[in-house]
Amino acid sequence: MIKWHTLRMSRHYRTRVAPILGAGLLLLLAPACRKQGPPPNPAAPPAPPMALRGDGILLGTVKLATLPAAPPPPGPTPESAQRVCGPTVSDNSLQVDRERGLASALVWVESPPLPGPERMVPSNTLDQRRCAYLPPLLAATVGAHLHVRNSDPLVHNVHARQTRGTGGGRPVFNFAMPLENMEVTRVLPMQPGQVDVGCDVHPWMKSAVMLFDHPFFTVTDAHGRFTLEGLAPGPHVLHVLHLRAGTLSAPVTVLHGAAPELALTLPAPTVAPGQK
Repeated sequence: MIKWHTLRMSRHYRTRVAPILGAGLLLLLAPACRKQGPPPNPAAPPAPPMALRGDGILLGTVKLATLPAAPPPPGPTPESAQRVCGPTVSDNSLQVDRERGLASALVWVESPPLPGPERMVPSNTLDQRRCAYLPPLLAATVGAHLHVRNSDPLVHNVHARQTRGTGGGRPVFNFAMPLENMEVTRVLPMQPGQVDVGCDVHPWMKSAVMLFDHPFFTVTDAHGRFTLEGLAPGPHVLHVLHLRAGTLSAPVTVLHGAAPELALTLPAPTVAPGQK
């Protein structure tokens, strides 16, 4: 006589327990049956250190080919400004020392092939002093802050337009500075190019800010000297620009740990300020 509880247990074993045990057994046997692959590759040796980059230096002097002719006498200063600025205002757009060293010449490397380390760029301060913008030329990175100061007890106006580059002809800012020692900070455009700055109250006051999207630029000092640091060794193209004396481009090679001095010469301008 068949015992129904035994039959029910056998059916439970076949339908529930046996499949589970079978699956577990297959899992235990699978690693032994699976074909063994090749052993993993050993850890790769560390890559050799990259050649040092960003330690290149260029230094040199920018000169005029000849001493410039004497500038024309400056025009008289309006009576309203003579108390502060004197009867005339000297032109500062062409400053040359006795050795023909050219001040305020812009020097830069175009599109350096490898990035160098971050380089500190001097703060950008434009002063209005004795009815003139000082310095006559500034260089800055795009989006930098420009600090404008009025050192005169006169009303000046700061009118800036981007006149060269991708933002050519675009107004940048225009504001009045009526108080002595007043300071205003503005953000420069994000596009490389040239920003011309003028004063609508005193139209002979002019300056320019050159904008770059890299830090490899500088402006010559009072004796025409310049230094560019943080350059990647290798071939570069060096550019020089002076708002009165023109431009110059020359191929240069930057070396590791060496800084040969360069002598760059621009022709002396033959026109007076404001002439073309």
